[in-house]
Amino acid sequence: MPAYLFRPLAAAHRRPSFEAIDALAAAFSTSRLATAQRFIDHSPWPCMIVCHGQNGRRWFRRNGGIPDHWFPRDDLDPESDAIYVLYGKIDRWRPTIIGADAWFDRRGADRFELTEECVKGFGNDVLALLTLKDQMLD
Repeated sequence: MPAYLFRPLAAAHRRPSFEAIDALAAAFSTSRLATAQRFIDHSPWPCMIVCHGQNGRRWFRRNGGIPDHWFPRDDLDPESDAIYVLYGKIDRWRPTIIGADAWFDRRGADRFELTEECVKGFGNDVLALLTLKDQMLD
């Protein structure tokens, strides 16, 4: 997935989504996970991928557009749709708007909202694609 080919194809999508990631994975014949990580690295939108297992956060990746103080929580908030994907029999949950405090433990996170989209990851993990709003980046 050379950056000079990947970047314009990623930017051609209206917004970050697993639909866009899956389309890019098909175009490059790569896995969803590898493509999602590349998408985060080259996305023009402020977004991150957070991977959770039943024992909490396993890893996350954010792009350069997101300040370091937006560090995801270790646990899954019951308000998050990721719960339904992780513990349910659902493979994908549609993009929804959720309070940023469901994903971030920092002071003032309750004043912001973000978009969350969740899919089943490898094994029993859930991958959450979080897209932050511009006002969160100050």
